[in-house]
Amino acid sequence: CRSRLAPEDTCPVAAGIIALSERAVNGTQGLAERLAHAGYPRDRVQRIVGSLRDWAIANGTP
Repeated sequence: CRSRLAPEDTCPVAAGIIALSERAVNGTQGLAERLAHAGYPRDRVQRIVGSLRDWAIANGTP
């Protein structure tokens, strides 16, 4: 069961799509590490990355 995204997650999700598309991070794990390093709380990182997993798989950037 995935947590629902909060309105404040919109920007990091959009940025995550760009980072994954441009291969600026090494898949969703790399994105999670980048968000955690930036100070995002664990639950928020999981919510953001979880929302992008299916997109990342479909686009070849899991």
